[in-house]
Amino acid sequence: MNQTDLKTDLIGEARARAEAILIANGSELGILGSSHAYQQLWGRDSMICGVGLWLCQDVQGRAIDGRSLETLRKFQSALGKIP
Repeated sequence: MNQTDLKTDLIGEARARAEAILIANGSELGILGSSHAYQQLWGRDSMICGVGLWLCQDVQGRAIDGRSLETLRKFQSALGKIP
């Protein structure tokens, strides 16, 4: 195996692991801070993770991001503040 193939394999493995972590932290509310420790949805973290969720091969990624946006919209204050 040459160095280019090794690098391609490593990138593919890293992407698959990152995607698995994102999908595992998805819930009915959207993307959680952590499926184990921080089971809340955070606006800033949801937006950052949303970029990764849209790049996921798994179709669940976009659905999780959509649920995050809907949850944040639901709890937005009259002044526009997002939790």
